[in-house]
Amino acid sequence: MKCNRCGYENDAASEYCASCGEKLNSDYQQPQYNSQYNNNGQYYNGEQYSNNGQYNQNQNTWSGKATAGLTCGIISLFCAGLILGILAIVFSLQGKRELREKGAPTGTATAGLILGIIGLVGWAILIIYEATIGFTMFNNFGF
Repeated sequence: MKCNRCGYENDAASEYCASCGEKLNSDYQQPQYNSQYNNNGQYYNGEQYSNNGQYNQNQNTWSGKATAGLTCGIISLFCAGLILGILAIVFSLQGKRELREKGAPTGTATAGLILGIIGLVGWAILIIYEATIGFTMFNNFGF
């Protein structure tokens, strides 16, 4: 039996699709479309969402700026937080704008933005604290 969601050919006795987990409905007749199909053989009408309202993950939803923002945000937690935190915020905001224009999820950019803010603020607090007590932590490490 063919899955109505992903098009995977399942055993006739299957109750759920082995590929996507969708409940199989034996009396449903899949509509015939006179259109194009994506690489997986699934119906694709060129829009952001497929016929059943699921997000179409075959469209380009990647943003290099969002990925750069996330990477800088992660690294800013451990070193060079003042510089990398600012870069993470800038890249993440640009990536978020780029992903919104595509209609894609913005989770990567949001995570980079949050980590960049945490890194920037955390390192600023650490430097202010160390400056007020005479840089004792840095002296302990031989700086």
